[in-house]
This record gives sequence, structure tokens and C-alpha cells, in this order.
Amino acid sequence: MHAHHYTPAALASNATNSLHAMLKPCLNLLLTLFLATLALCHSAAFAAETAIVIDDHFTKRTIGLDIDIYEDKTAQLSLKDIRSPEISDKFISSTNENPNFHYTNSAYWARFNLSDNRSSDKLKKLPIYLTLAYAPTDFTELWCANIDGNVIINQKSGDNVPLSDWPNTYRLPTFEISSSAHTCWLKIITSDSLQIPLSLTQQDVFIKNRITDSSVQALYFGALLVMIVYNTLIAVVTRSWAYGSYTLFLLGFGLHQVSFNGIGYQLLWPNNKGWSDQAALIGLGSAAFFSTLFAILLLDLRRLAPKLYKFGLIVQSLFFIFLFSYLFLSYFILIQISIFLVFPWAVFLILSGIYLTWKKVRVAKIYLTAWMFFVIGVLIFSFRVAGILPTNSFTANAIQIGSAIEFILLSFALADRLKTMQKSLLEAQIKIAEGLRLSEQDLTQKVEQRTSELKTANQIAEQERDFAIIAKSQAEAAVKETAQALNELKATQTQLIAAEKMASLGLLVSNVAHEINTPIGAVKSSGTLISDTLDTALPDLSKLFAMLDDTHRTLFVQLITQCKQSTVKISTREERALTKQLTTHLQDAVIEDPSRNARLLMKLRAHQNPLDYLPLLQHPDNKFILETAGNMANIINGSSNINSAVEKVSRVVYALKALSGDDVLKAPIVALLQPDMDKALAKYQSQMQSVELVINFQSDVPPIYADHDAVGQLCIHLVMNALQAMNYEGKLTVGLSSQDSQAIISVKDTGTGIADDIKGRIFEPFFTTRTSGEGSG
Repeated sequence: MHAHHYTPAALASNATNSLHAMLKPCLNLLLTLFLATLALCHSAAFAAETAIVIDDHFTKRTIGLDIDIYEDKTAQLSLKDIRSPEISDKFISSTNENPNFHYTNSAYWARFNLSDNRSSDKLKKLPIYLTLAYAPTDFTELWCANIDGNVIINQKSGDNVPLSDWPNTYRLPTFEISSSAHTCWLKIITSDSLQIPLSLTQQDVFIKNRITDSSVQALYFGALLVMIVYNTLIAVVTRSWAYGSYTLFLLGFGLHQVSFNGIGYQLLWPNNKGWSDQAALIGLGSAAFFSTLFAILLLDLRRLAPKLYKFGLIVQSLFFIFLFSYLFLSYFILIQISIFLVFPWAVFLILSGIYLTWKKVRVAKIYLTAWMFFVIGVLIFSFRVAGILPTNSFTANAIQIGSAIEFILLSFALADRLKTMQKSLLEAQIKIAEGLRLSEQDLTQKVEQRTSELKTANQIAEQERDFAIIAKSQAEAAVKETAQALNELKATQTQLIAAEKMASLGLLVSNVAHEINTPIGAVKSSGTLISDTLDTALPDLSKLFAMLDDTHRTLFVQLITQCKQSTVKISTREERALTKQLTTHLQDAVIEDPSRNARLLMKLRAHQNPLDYLPLLQHPDNKFILETAGNMANIINGSSNINSAVEKVSRVVYALKALSGDDVLKAPIVALLQPDMDKALAKYQSQMQSVELVINFQSDVPPIYADHDAVGQLCIHLVMNALQAMNYEGKLTVGLSSQDSQAIISVKDTGTGIADDIKGRIFEPFFTTRTSGEGSG
């Protein structure tokens, strides 16, 4: 409504000149009062319609549709400029629940009104929390004015503001608004995608949501850390570049996630302004680079798909250049480049899986399924950052959801690969055994055939003595055939010995397969247990922390921590006795269902100080609390079982390395024997407290040409075997001498010696009297 539409001239156009002169002042006064009243009513109606009402029932509200937005293209305007009439009237009402302005150099201002209608002063003393649910925001500042227009709140946040200056140390920029705030202005500047997903939350709800979010993030990054440690151990013990590249991918991905989610700035580098942006870029580029390398190695693309292998090298080159571009390109440019690089990377990963699945490569099926979930999560997240998809809890956490599924599936892929290796080893053993059986059968037939021929020749010689010349000729022929038969018999015997060696190798392969299969089964079952338990525990955590006060929460955390730190092993008999004793204590404390609660406390290893947890046991929902704690104990025990299984696999691989010795035979060099023998004796000096050591070293022992490391290993093994044979007690005589230009090493002990029944077997391949894993024969 504009004033010139209601001028006195328009209202009195048909009046006479004298009446016009008399009524003009009165009409002007009435018109002014009318317009002022109308403006006041309009302002009141506007404030009532746009103000966000905070009442006694208020919990949480997304306010994207309740704000007005203004774009500051200079990014230099102050609050005074924003409140001026020229700019204040240029604010535009938001039409999006989660406004997204993509990548821009402008600053954006959000304005909203509040009306605190809470009934009691106690409630009004509690602040309302304003959360910007987008962690990678560089700078954001909040001003709030009271109803009189005086600024009463000025707070800053963002990863370019020191954490000590934040009003709240939550990983997402969060501000505390008092009840006297009436109008608020929020300024946002960032080199990332500029998004304004705002929400207002009542204090209790904010604390509960923060606890739930922290728990979920802890579980996710805890699982990621377990996968990093697990794959690192597998990569080390197997010396596999495939698992090594996958571990590096997990590290890069983890760095990107802690940077992008705000956890890094909150916990790791709180005062290092701007590092979150750089860390996110480095993590993203590293994850893409090493995941591409992992796909190339795992699927053997160089041999099975040369074109895809070349495509993968191109993708790797692009991300290699991208990793070093941050030294001279701005974050604003690099983050937009990364969005475009994601697409060829995703095409490569998915296309490789599809192609090798079509070629019926077994591991490609699980690989394809795992990366499909992960790549879809990355694409959804990228579309959300680019503004193509809206911001909500699913799109904001799409990468974490997809990656969690990927971790589980690739664990199953690892188990499947090891199972395939076991099957191949067993098939090789069967073939070796069958070859041995055929060799023995062929040898028996040849011996019987030659024996029969000799017998026939002898009979002919006896029957035809009169034909001396013929008999002599036949005898000579028989001798030649006998010599040939003996030569063939020796050759067959050599083949039999080789076959026996292969049989011994087959036995070793079978034992290794069995030793590896057992921990892998434990890893698989523990992984399934953790996955199933997480499905039950995650929904219960929020409900649990909602029903517990501070004292009960502290006791609950103490109970879980005790279960995790407990390393004491008790027998079944001791556990039954302790359970019975604990049941009696609970009955005396008038706890309902004491037998069941006693068993749960035993599971949580809380039997030593059960009275400390009486408040939890006396809680009305003690059954739900202890069942939730039991689920957490299942997760902890499952992780412990996985670590134990990995250690067992590591021991098996170590035993195989000890069996195989050095992989490469080194070139012989001039080696002196006395220093190597001195080192061997020094190595076991601490174990010779009860041993009388006699050293007989000649001074003129010549040097030899040999592998220096192998000679040192020989000396160590001779000394170690002697000490073990005499049980580290008795007399040990070590000598070095020379004879006929040859060096002689002698080691003599006072042990029991080698038993007569096994002396003939000491040179058989892999024969040893030690237990499995302690000796290679």
C-alpha cells in the first residue's frame, strides 16, 4: 500500500474550492492516522506469522522455511549494513527446508524471528541451540537482538575459528540463544558448498541427540579402525600389495571422513585453522588413488582385462595430479574438480567388477556388490554437495552407510578368497597322493616282471646245459637285462623318494590349511555376531541414554569399560561358584530375578565389585539396561576374538617363513666363521646359566666363500639345537678347525642324542620331532 494512492486531491476532486481549503488539513490528518494504523497492523501480523514460537512443548524444529536470506556478493557487509532499510527490505523468504547455494564466493545472511512463550522462568533460563548441520563451513557468525533492537548475542563458529571461541564444542557449528532474543542474523562464508540446514533444539533434546550422534560416530570410526588394523596385519603377514593398498585406501578414506564430519577439528586439530579443508582433499585423493590400485591388484586386471587396466592407470594419474594440485590451486577450485573426477573413478570400479563377474571370476561378485554400495553412497553424497539432491539424514550420511556395508562385504570376500586357497591346496594334495599310488603300482609291476624273466632265464639255462654256447649267450643277455632292470629300479626308487617328499609337502599343506581355516572361521563368526548385535544395540542406545540420569550413565559406561579392560580368565567351575555367590548377594540386596542378573554381571566381568552397580540393578528398567550392556559386551568380545584369530594367522605365517628360509639365494662372499659363531653364542648367553661352555677355536681357520647370512643362521641353529637337546644344562663344546684346506665347525653337547629308531629319517624332508610351528625339519 503506497501513500500517493490516498492523497487529499484524489478524495476531494469534486468538492468546491472553499470546501477543499477547509477540509484539506482534516483529511490529511485522518489519512495519516489510517495509514499508520494499517502499517502497524501489517507489521504485527507479519511478526506473528513469521516468528518461530518457543513454548513449553517445543523440542526441535528445522527452520529452513522460516528464514529470510540475503546474498552479500562483496562478503564485506557488517550487521549495521544488513540492518539498514536499504538492505533489510532485500531479504527473500526461503523456499527450501535446507537451502543450498553450491560453490560461491558470496557471503549469505539468514534472518529469523523468535517468540519465547515458555511459561516458567526456569524453562526460560535454558538456552535454545541453533545448529548448522554442515561441518565443513569455514566461518559463521550469529547476532541476536532483543525486542528493543539491542544486540545481546554475538557468537562465532566454523573451522576457521579457534575451537576455544566456539560457543559449543559440538562437531557441527552450534550457537546458544537466550530467551530474550527476538531477531537473529546468521552470516555464513565458506570455500566449500554453501549450505544452510538450520535447526533449533531444546536443551535436553540437543544433549540426547549429541550423545546419540557421538555414539554412532564412535561405533563407525571404531569399526573403521578395526578394519585398518586387521588389513594391515594381513598385508604384513602375507606381504600382499593388494591388502596393503586397501589399508591405505581405508586410511585415506578415514582422514577424509574425520575432516569432513568436523570430528578432526573438534578432537585432533582444534586450533589449526584451514587444515580440515586440506585434510579432506588429501584424504579424498588418497582414497580414490589407492582404491583404484586395490582393484587392479585384487582382480588381476593387467592379465585378465588389459583395457580396464589402462583405464585404471589413467584414473590413478588423474588423482595423483589432483593430490599435488592443492599446492598451487585453491580449495574452492579443487573441490569442484574432485566432483568431476569421482565419476570416472566410480565407472572404473563398477565396470571392472561387472566385467570380471561376467568372466566368472569368483571374488569379483563380492567385490562388485561391496563397491556398488560404496560408490552409490559417494555419488549420493556428491549430488547432495552439488545441490542436485536435498540435504537430509540419509544423503548427509550416505558415504558412511555405503562404506560400512562395503567393509562387511569385503571381509567376507577375504574369507572366501582364503577358502578358495584352502580348496586348491587340498586338490593339490589329492593329486600328489594319486601320483604316489600310481608310482608304487608301476614299480611293483616292473619288479615282478623282471623277477619272472630272470626265473625263466635260469630255468632255460638249467634245462639246456648241453647247448653251452647258447646258454652262455642267454646268460650274458640275462645279465645285461638284469643290469638294466637294476638301473630302472634305482630310477624308480628315486621317483618314489621324490613322491614321498611331495606327500610330506602335501601333509604340511593340509596342516597349514587347517590352521588358517580355524581363525578365519572365528573371524567370520565374530564379524556376523558384531553385525547382528549392532542391529540390536544401535536403536537401543538412544532409548537407554534417554532413560538414565547422569549417575546411571556413569555406572553404565564404567560397566562397559570394565568388561573391555578385563583380561582375567576363569574356569567353568569357578564361574559357576562365582555366579552362585553373586546370586546370594543380589538376593540379600532384594534385587528381582537375582539368578538372571547374576549371570549377566558375570558375562560383563562385574563379579568382583557387584555392589557398585546396585543403582543400575535397582533401576525400574534394569532388565533392558543389562541386556543392552550384554550386547555391548558381545561387540567387545567379538572384536577380541577377531584380534586373536589374526594373531594366530600371523603365527602360522611366521612358522611358514621360518620353514622356507630366505627367498633369494645370495651371492657367495668371503666369510669368517669365528665372528658368526661368537654372535651365536652371545645370542644364547642368557640361557646358558647352567651350562659349562668349552671353546676350541684354532687361530688358522681359513675364510670361506659362502652366503654370510646363511652361515650365521647355521651357527645359531647348531647352538640352539644343542642347548635344547641338553635342556640347557650340562657341557657344551664348540670348535673351529681346518683340515686339507677345509673349515670344520663342531658342536658337541651332553644331551641324550638322537634316538636309534629315527636316525635313518633325519634327512627326510620336513621331518622333525618338534611340535607344529616350532621346527622345519
